[in-house]
Amino acid sequence: MKTTRTNAPALTSPDSWRQTVARRADAWRLWTGHSGEVLSGQEVADHLVRARKHIVSRGWNPNTGLGIYSALAATSPNTNDIDTRHAASRLLDLILQARTGVEHADYEAWAARESQTISDVLTLLDTAAGFAREHGPRGGA
Repeated sequence: MKTTRTNAPALTSPDSWRQTVARRADAWRLWTGHSGEVLSGQEVADHLVRARKHIVSRGWNPNTGLGIYSALAATSPNTNDIDTRHAASRLLDLILQARTGVEHADYEAWAARESQTISDVLTLLDTAAGFAREHGPRGGA
């Protein structure tokens, strides 16, 4: 019996998902860190790019602790600075919510699904970094 992949890719390309994510990011105050400081889109994008490089170099296997969360944690600009890690995590969730049309989606649960591939994960990280650069606040670091 042939198994058919039933999940959609990490993202679709219509602009509607971008509008949804932009609205929700503003409503959630995504660009304001736990510290109360406003983060630039570039700061968040840089963190997502570092996490991507970490996954490419270390491998990806969410069942053994080599998932997106661990890559974001390992690549924080400062181990005590959770602002960009938290914003990046929430942005990943928002993108998946907009793509699937659901109210709640968790990027780690999504990535841990057996059908997800490293390519799917890297595409999600790339798309989130691009969105942060395009739609996040300017300035900051």
